[in-house]
Amino acid sequence: QPTFVDARLFLATIYESQGKTLAASGELLRAYRTDPSSVENARALLELAVRRPECRGRALVALPLIARRLGARPRDARLAALVAATRPR
Repeated sequence: QPTFVDARLFLATIYESQGKTLAASGELLRAYRTDPSSVENARALLELAVRRPECRGRALVALPLIARRLGARPRDARLAALVAATRPR
């Protein structure tokens, strides 16, 4: 299924460039769900949520999945910072 992940990441890039950030976040969430062990896919979703607050809802849906799969405090420093920035205050 990695092909689908690549397609979803490509679509997310296109959607974001067109200003369709909610569609982009939807594709990034689907990409992460397809390959939940991917730190890169988790980072891409959370980075979009940090850049574009309207996408935060999709990222909040992914946080429990990320914590379950990659740990509540991921070893990847960049991902850990993004998780902290995305968590509800």
